[in-house]
Amino acid sequence: VAMSAASYKFGGETNIKASSASTGITFSGANPKVDTADANITLTGPVVISNGELDINSAGGNIEITGNITSAGVDEALTLDDGTGTGTITLGGTVTSGDITLIGDSGISIAGDITSNKDGAAGAIAFTGPVTLTGNVIVTADDHADSTITFNSTSTVNASTSGGQSLTLDTDAGAIAMQGAIGGSTALSALTVNADGA
Repeated sequence: VAMSAASYKFGGETNIKASSASTGITFSGANPKVDTADANITLTGPVVISNGELDINSAGGNIEITGNITSAGVDEALTLDDGTGTGTITLGGTVTSGDITLIGDSGISIAGDITSNKDGAAGAIAFTGPVTLTGNVIVTADDHADSTITFNSTSTVNASTSGGQSLTLDTDAGAIAMQGAIGGSTALSALTVNADGA
């Protein structure tokens, strides 16, 4: 599915699906923005960001992406934002981009690894909203020495099954901020922070 425009606005629930034989859903417009009017949006299949920042805002709806999210280079970015504090974000695959911002005030569900590949300047990975791990997740921001990982104050982190999922956080010299409880409701199997000694 080729998404070549710079702006998309949808008035209701939106489903964009890539065929199993395709390379996925490619956003090639410059800094593409996708907005829904308090409605859910689902992208089924892999997503490729090829020209700047992909910004999806659901204005209160839920955002779900079933496949892996990748970037054509190291200067792309991803923002997923529920907009009004009532939506959720569900990621079924891995995410690789320069800067990654996930705002799901009612919940963020993560199945795969989250990686910042930005290297010309500091990258940032930031979470706002309670996080649930549905797989063993590695969050990595070490391609630039000052890249950071931030879990904001509302971002508690819990496993989906008690002792069933682990979380690993890795930066080079960049800060890691965890401002919410970890495993407070459902225990993680393990938490590892900069195990390589960086």
